[in-house]
Amino acid sequence: MFPTPSILFIKSRFLLPLTLILLIALISGCSIKLISDYDELIDQYATELQSEIETFLIKMERLAGTTEGTYIKNIGFYEEIQGTLTTLALRAEMLDDNKIVAEQIALLQKNLENLRELHELQGEKGLSQELAEPMKVAFNTQFKAIIKLQNALKRGVKTTK
Repeated sequence: MFPTPSILFIKSRFLLPLTLILLIALISGCSIKLISDYDELIDQYATELQSEIETFLIKMERLAGTTEGTYIKNIGFYEEIQGTLTTLALRAEMLDDNKIVAEQIALLQKNLENLRELHELQGEKGLSQELAEPMKVAFNTQFKAIIKLQNALKRGVKTTK
């Protein structure tokens, strides 16, 4: 079915003013800020947390099956990292136009909770290499996304107001 001439007239009637408004906005040099500016603390914390979690997982692979590799002996690690992630999440949420980074940190928190639950479920066995390797990949992928975004923001790859 083809649109009637009256429908085409109505569409063109609204299309012209909308096009003019967009053209004026472009000519006047306005731009839209879609994401926050570079945040040195988020970049620094993300880099440090990546190193801490990677080191922890390597250590847990080595200690799997020993008393030192059990969840009970490593509860403090999870509490410390969760506290740091919570602080980082609060910072990200407080910055304007920082929804993407806040969501990335929320995903890290969820992944840490998944790791904690997995470790707890393993009991005396701890985290074997078969369990730790996929977690390393997941964390590294998440940290890479955060750090890569912060590096792009640092270089000024963004739109500004």
